Amino acid sequence: MSLRTYTTRRSSGMRLLAGFLLAASVMVVVPASPAVGGAGDVVTSYGNNDGIATLTDLDFGGYTLSPYTLESGGMQSDDKLLMHSGPAVGRLTANGAVDTSFGTTASGVTVMELPSVNPNLKANWTPKTVAQDTLIQDDGKIVVVGYQCSCVSPGYAADIALWRLNTNGSVDTSYGTDGYTVTHIFTKDMVVDGALQPDGKVVVLSGHDTTSYNSAFVISRFNTDGSLDTSFGGGNGYVEYTGKNGATSDLDYPNKILVRPDGKILAFGGGWSNAYSGDNNFGIIVSMNSDGTLDTSWGEGGYLYTNWALHGDNPRQFFSAALQPDGKVVAVGKAWGYQGGQHATVVRLNTDGTRDTTFNPDSYCDEFCHQIVVGPGVVRVVENLPISGSDDALDTYGLNEANDVVIQADGKILVAGDGPAGITLVRLDTNGYLDSTFGPTSDGRSASVSLDGVDTIYGEFVYLRSDGNILLYDWSRDWAISLDGSGSGGGGGGGGGTPAGVTLSGTTATVSETGTTGTFTVVLDA
Repeated sequence: MSLRTYTTRRSSGMRLLAGFLLAASVMVVVPASPAVGGAGDVVTSYGNNDGIATLTDLDFGGYTLSPYTLESGGMQSDDKLLMHSGPAVGRLTANGAVDTSFGTTASGVTVMELPSVNPNLKANWTPKTVAQDTLIQDDGKIVVVGYQCSCVSPGYAADIALWRLNTNGSVDTSYGTDGYTVTHIFTKDMVVDGALQPDGKVVVLSGHDTTSYNSAFVISRFNTDGSLDTSFGGGNGYVEYTGKNGATSDLDYPNKILVRPDGKILAFGGGWSNAYSGDNNFGIIVSMNSDGTLDTSWGEGGYLYTNWALHGDNPRQFFSAALQPDGKVVAVGKAWGYQGGQHATVVRLNTDGTRDTTFNPDSYCDEFCHQIVVGPGVVRVVENLPISGSDDALDTYGLNEANDVVIQADGKILVAGDGPAGITLVRLDTNGYLDSTFGPTSDGRSASVSLDGVDTIYGEFVYLRSDGNILLYDWSRDWAISLDGSGSGGGGGGGGGTPAGVTLSGTTATVSETGTTGTFTVVLDA
C-alpha cells in the first residue's frame, strides 16, 4: 500500500478533508492507491499500447499515408480525432484506432475530389482538392475547409473549397451543391485556416499565392448553407488587409484565424517591411469587427506589429493562438535573434490588443536560460544557450518554434512545437513561467515532454481530451501521442477531474483555498 499526502494551506479557518477536520497548515497522511504517472508522462493505454497511434500503419483505404502528408483536424467531444490529407478525411477512435464506422468506405475515410469552377486552373491538369481544417458544428456535423488548385508551375491557381460531412462521415448533400462549394475570389485563393462563428457561419483565412501567400490577409465568410455571405465585407463576402496606415504589402504570411465570443475576428501571421523602426520581420495580428471592418479599438488601429526593437528577440511570425476565458489572447510562433538563434515565442495580449504585462513580468534568464523575455508579456522558450556555470556547454532545452497552443481548464498553457532532443511540448503556468510540475526531471529541468530514444519530435497540434489528458500530433512521423494531463483541472491521468484549489503532483495533493470553512472530497484514481 502506498500513501498519498494532502496538505492544506489556508489564511484562516478550518478545513474538512478526506474525513479529517484540519487546522491551517496541518499535514495528514491517508492510505491511497498506487501512484500513477506524473503530468506529461505517456499514457500507454492509447494507440499501440505504448501511448502512440502510428498513423502511417493504419489503413485508410487508398490513403495509407506517408510522413509529412497527414494532418490532424479537430478533436470531437467524444475524444475521437479527425484526420485529413488531400481530399480525404478519416477519424480515429478515442483509443487511437481507425474508426471504421466513419466515412463512405470500409476503411473509414471520405474522399471529396471537387469539380473546378476556376477558368484559370490549367486545363491540362486535374484539379487537386486539399483539406486544411475540419470544423465541428454544435450538431456534430463537420465542415471541411480547404482549397482546390492546379498546383503546378507555371500557372498556379487556387479557389476556396468547403464541404460538409454528417456525423458518420457521409456527405451532407443539403450543403452547397451536393455537399460542397467552390468559391473563386482571387486567382490564387490559398486557404490556410477556418473558424466557426457562434451562429454557425464559417470564416476562412487565405492569401494570394500558393507558396508565399503574397502580401495580404484575405478573410471570407460563408453562410450555414455554404453560400458566400454578402453581408460581410461590404457586400462581396470578403475583406482584404495589406497593412496599417495604408501600407500595401506588409502582411505576408496568414496562418491562423479565431472568432471571439463577441463575434470579432482575429487573424494571425507574419509580415515584412523596412518602413518602420525596429526589425523588418515581425509577427502580425489583425482584429476585425463581426462585419469584417477593421476594429480600430484594438491594438494600433486594428493591427499589432511586433517590431518592438531593432535586432531584438521580437516574434517574427505567429502560427497559432488561443483565447482565454477572460478574453485575453495567447499567440505562439517563432522568433530569432539575441543569443538564442531561432526559438519559440509566446505572447499574451489583453482584450484591447496591448501586451499583458502580468504575463512573465520580469525580464530575466533563469538558471538554465530556459526563458528570455524582452519586456513583459513575451516568453521565449529557447535552446542552445550557455548552461549556467559553463563557458562552452550548450543547453539544448527548448523549442525551435511553437506551432500550436491550448489553454487547460486551470489556465495553464500548453505549447507544442519543434525541438531538439525529442522535446516537443512545454507547459507554462498562468503567469507565464515554466511549470515545474510538468514533464521529466531526470536532467534537473522540467516543464517539457520528451520521448526516450527519439531525437526530434515535431509537435504540430495539441488537444485536450475530456478526461483532461493531452493528445499531441507529431507531423514528422504521423504519430498521435497520448500524455498525462495532470494538473489541467480537467482530470489528468484518466481521472475524473481535479477540484478547484487542488494541485496534483505525483503522489501529493496540495489544497489551497481562502475562506473560513468548507468541505469537499478529493478522489485520486489509481
